[in-house]
Amino acid sequence: MVILRPDLVVGVTGDDPDRVVERLVTVRERLVDEVLEHLLGEADAEFVVAAISPARLWNVGGGHIDGPREAGRVWAGDLAAFEVFQTRMGDRGPDALGLSFRMMSSMQFLTSFGVVPSVGGITMRVEGTQEGFFFIGDYMKVGPNRMEVTSVEVTDGDMTMMMSVPEGGDPAGYDFNIIPGTDPTRGAVALFIPQTGKGLVFSQDRPWEAVPMPARTAEELAAAAAEVGVQLDVPPSPFGGRP
Repeated sequence: MVILRPDLVVGVTGDDPDRVVERLVTVRERLVDEVLEHLLGEADAEFVVAAISPARLWNVGGGHIDGPREAGRVWAGDLAAFEVFQTRMGDRGPDALGLSFRMMSSMQFLTSFGVVPSVGGITMRVEGTQEGFFFIGDYMKVGPNRMEVTSVEVTDGDMTMMMSVPEGGDPAGYDFNIIPGTDPTRGAVALFIPQTGKGLVFSQDRPWEAVPMPARTAEELAAAAAEVGVQLDVPPSPFGGRP
């Protein structure tokens, strides 16, 4: 996903997203209709476009623009993955844990477990507010690759889940932090795994390019990014949210 500007965000699928994003950034200041026309020319990619003031959604791909829609969900990419996503959403029930958590956890199932060969990586979120679009600072605990849920408790919309490694399982794992950009570089974002001693910073000007920076903590990574003009805002809680 790329926050082109505070009122416009684009989700990108396809075989060469880096080059698609690089071309997309060249039209970031144009009218929404012109951005949509540009996306029509990207024959090997499909897109979800979201705008605010007013809130609108589009799907662009296969030579067509579907939208705008004022509400609902729009999917771009592998339809087999969409079917899995819909099934996971349904398995959680209409009121379980809130819509945002259900959508995030359903997408994490796709990106984490390789159930559809075309989908992998990590799950990231963008929130739209009256102030514009922002990346969400999320924290994830990855691994061990075999875990058993021992208990789940939901209180006032907050979930507590206890898990354990089964006998004979590998207890190794790592932490994964998504650190959002803040004004004047809210289109920036960083990915940080503390156990590696470095993070990857994607600037607002060159969001297709991952710049590695050494850091032992999220705060150190934010300080290093600030030295090259990228403003990051470390979430106050390790479990994420908008700063």
